[in-house]
Amino acid sequence: MSLANGNGVNAETIATTGGIPLLLRLLAPDLPARLQETAAGALDNLATYPDGATAITAAGAIPLLVQLLGPSTDDFTKLVAAQPLLKLGEVRVGSRAAIAAAGASAGVLAVMQELGIEWTD
Repeated sequence: MSLANGNGVNAETIATTGGIPLLLRLLAPDLPARLQETAAGALDNLATYPDGATAITAAGAIPLLVQLLGPSTDDFTKLVAAQPLLKLGEVRVGSRAAIAAAGASAGVLAVMQELGIEWTD
């Protein structure tokens, strides 16, 4: 359960009081997958809200989430990392370009295909 899940006030508070950079630290490749998944899940909840999506993108989360889509990451962690990327692409127009620039388009689209989700430009 996440403090931001379904609660815009909490999401805004997390986004505006320094919570996002702390979550980004948990995406480090040398940390256990469970920590990465928890952080990506929290970012996914925050990405639901336009202000959260903007703050996540501005904090530099996209390249960190993209790195979790790499071949050395287990499938579940890839799935959890792809979810906020999908939301960022839906909620914030500039995020699709940032996702593509980070090299994730193919990875995100592959995960989406697996889930049966259509995302076209």
